[in-house]
Amino acid sequence: MTPLPFLRPDLNQFVSYTTSALGDAHAPASVSEIQYDQLDANESPYDLPAELKQKLAGQLEQDIRFNRYPLMQPQALREAIADYVNETLTPTPAAPTPASPNPR
Repeated sequence: MTPLPFLRPDLNQFVSYTTSALGDAHAPASVSEIQYDQLDANESPYDLPAELKQKLAGQLEQDIRFNRYPLMQPQALREAIADYVNETLTPTPAAPTPASPNPR
């Protein structure tokens, strides 16, 4: 890699992140050919099953309008997250907010 003159010398010595090569990403690998990635790399040597990919693609095609910006105030998403974590959307006295007075 060519050093970038505007970076400090110690930063120019960093090596970019790479993963273990599995050959052709689209070719099916046999179990004996799989090189396992480290779990802390948030990667998996296994692809999603084709059936699941098709289901996800169908959902994307039906539910997402890619020619529009997402909502600025996604209320339905907020409610779904609140339901998932079993919380309410309105702050309670026990839940401080940036506008809460200092208790001291």
